[in-house]
Parts: sequence; structure tokens; C-alpha cells
Amino acid sequence: MSVRKVKRQTFHGVSRIKERTDIAHTTEAKKLIKNASQYGLPVHRFRNSKLLYAYLKRRIHGNKRVVLYAGYVFIFMGGSNRLITMYPLPDFYKGEYYLYAK
Repeated sequence: MSVRKVKRQTFHGVSRIKERTDIAHTTEAKKLIKNASQYGLPVHRFRNSKLLYAYLKRRIHGNKRVVLYAGYVFIFMGGSNRLITMYPLPDFYKGEYYLYAK
């Protein structure tokens, strides 16, 4: 797996992390972004879960990269590690996510 170097992040992406998690500092938010980019599970890992896979595929518009990490959906600009937004995975899908996250 290639290591994605985290450069400059979007203000919106960092703001969403602070808003939707208990993270208060930008450096911690950037560390979460880096870990999500490197270790997050891509959409294709969930092909065997029809509902979760369909939910995630609907999040991909244009040149976007969607990964799941730590119970959150991260949407990156395609081909990069710049976070556009992140939000919690709905509770309905968490059981399926944890089956694949082992």
C-alpha cells in the first residue's frame, strides 16, 4: 500500500472533523485525515454487503474517493488525500461495517 502524504487540507474538511468528533485541535484532525487516507477501507471492500455498498456508491460523484474509517465516512478529492468532508456512518450500516473492519 502506498503511503499518501498529507499536505494542505481544506478548511471545510478540518472543520467537519472538529464539529462531528471530540477532536478540538487542527493537528489531531490532520492526523485523523492521514490515518483515514492510509488505512480507511475503500468502497470496493464492501461489495458483499449489498445495502452498505449501495449506500457508499451513492456518495461517489465525479472524481471522489470514499473510505470508511473508525465508523466515519471520509470523502476525499479523487487521486489525492485532501478531505472534502466526513460524517458518521449511519447506525443502520454500522453492523455491516464492523464485520469488514476486523
